[in-house]
Amino acid sequence: MSVAGPFTTLGFGFPDIPADPEVYADDRPLRVSRWPKEGYLKIGEVLEVGETLDKLSTPSWPWPPPGGTHDKTSVPTAVFTCDDPRMAGWDLGRGIGAFGYWLWDWAPSRHPLAAITGDRVTLAEATFYGVKHNDGGQGGRFYFLNVLEELAEPGEYCLDRRSGILYLVPPSGAANGRILLSLLEQPLVALCGASHVRLQGLILEGCRGDAFAVSDGMDNVLSKCVIRNCGGKAGCLSGVHNRLEHCHVHDL
Repeated sequence: MSVAGPFTTLGFGFPDIPADPEVYADDRPLRVSRWPKEGYLKIGEVLEVGETLDKLSTPSWPWPPPGGTHDKTSVPTAVFTCDDPRMAGWDLGRGIGAFGYWLWDWAPSRHPLAAITGDRVTLAEATFYGVKHNDGGQGGRFYFLNVLEELAEPGEYCLDRRSGILYLVPPSGAANGRILLSLLEQPLVALCGASHVRLQGLILEGCRGDAFAVSDGMDNVLSKCVIRNCGGKAGCLSGVHNRLEHCHVHDL
């Protein structure tokens, strides 16, 4: 599947871009394979905090936070230790990433990995605020995702970005059900400069971007529709009196 593309950075402080291809079974989202299966791993020693996107020079809160490392010499990306022997058996080239609360609990993001060497983890791209070791307070925790070697439970999938192969363990009871893979990066419905258009009773699903997009125009309505299983927002609207009304929205 050549449309898979590289594992991308998403989350707090980063631009909205189309989500990864996602898999759904019987109208419900499945889960990307991850480790640990539940909860988080703790960040050990922070060897390098790396560059950050945050450029605040005089923050209004205590800085650095407890356990922070902003006084260290910075390299382009964060390097930290994680005490988990399972990492040794993974093939990083398949496109493994990490989702974490790196510094603050209100600023999560996910990033591709550059390397796993022994107990050292190196992110491939900068975080927004930096990283800190886990001291039991805010931040300092993460999990790995899109790990083929940890694909085991029903309802999990992994997209091998090197080969383009999608690996899937169907959820229980879905052997003959409907499996949907989202590929479209653009909105399912897009209106530009249109007015007085009314769409009603539709099911919009299975795209990697926004379901409904309106730019300019006026009095365009999406009414009594089901919007589900999309990687972006239900609607992205500009103009005058453009709106969604009486729609059932879930699993975005």
